[in-house]
This record gives sequence, structure tokens and C-alpha cells, in this order.
Amino acid sequence: MKNHVVIIGFGSKGKNIMEESLFKKEKVLIIENNPFNQNLPAIKSHRCSFFMGDANNKSTLLKARITRARKVFLLMGDDNSQVNAVMLVYQLLKKSQRNENDALPCIMHLQKQEFLNTMRNHKLVKDAHDGIMLNIFNIYENSARELFEDNPPDRSGINFDINKNVWILIFGFGKAGEVLALQTAHTGIYLNGKKNRY
Repeated sequence: MKNHVVIIGFGSKGKNIMEESLFKKEKVLIIENNPFNQNLPAIKSHRCSFFMGDANNKSTLLKARITRARKVFLLMGDDNSQVNAVMLVYQLLKKSQRNENDALPCIMHLQKQEFLNTMRNHKLVKDAHDGIMLNIFNIYENSARELFEDNPPDRSGINFDINKNVWILIFGFGKAGEVLALQTAHTGIYLNGKKNRY
């Protein structure tokens, strides 16, 4: 198998990516280590292959012909497993023929802020001269950005001479609340010099 899309972890995000890839007429290979995953019955297309395996095992990635893939999505839901798997992918790519001219796009979802900050400053992301092109995303960050774009706190406009603050109330402080607070801090200085209060 070659020039295929590899989806590691078959939750709701993996299922959506499978459907989008099949719509684009791409070949898909799904790796999942949970035999009771409720999304498995959705795998029906003849262009979609599946095998049970652990992506933290190098032999699983070799069976998936990971070094010949078009694109890889890491969506296992556990940040430790995600980071371990991407390091294995990187090691395999170093031993393959792939280089910066044919770098493997690898899209990885991370949940915890400490993992996000660490990995975004890692050489796997910074180095553009190797065989991997790693992109990291977090759905909560993306949602927070979209929320601020669609509903800016200063929608009515805050000029230099307006003496008022913007107040942000966040009810609940789970992953989404934490990221929303960070997004508020990043974007929270306005023309009148007042900062967000939350």
C-alpha cells in the first residue's frame, strides 16, 4: 500500500476524516487498538482498510506502510500515546528515502496545554529539513479562536477615548474554559489600553 491516508485512532474526528478522505477518492487505512470501538461498523468502503494494532508499536506502523503514506492523522485521544507514536513515525522516516522535498504531512491532535507548548517548540515542528511535516492542533483552541472571530468582545468598538473595560464571564473551567481564558488573555488589550477582565 502506498500514497494512502493513515488514520490512527478512530473516534469521531477519525471518522469525519475518513469520510472526507473517501469523498476525495483517497485510499484510507485505519489503525485502532480497541476492538469495541463503536465507530468500527462505519468502515465499509472498498477504498478503506483497517487493522487492529497499537501505534506505539513500531511493527504496527511498518505494517501500515507509514513511510509510503500520503498523510497521517494521529487522533488517539491520549497525549502520551500521540507523542510516542509521532516519535516512532519520525524514526522510521529517518531510515526511509523521504526527505524535505517529499515530507510526510502528519497532523496530530493534543489536548493538554503543556503538551501543546512543548511540542510546538520541538525540533519535529521547527525543523523544515527532514522527512516529516508535523502540524499540531487542538479543537478547543480552534473553537476559542472562532468564537472570538464571530463574537468579538468589543463588537460595538472601543476607541482611544472610551473609558470602559471588557468583562468575560466563563462558566465552567474544563479544557474548553481553560483555552478560552488563554485566548482571552492573548487578545485582551484594546485601543484605550484597557485589558480584559475575567
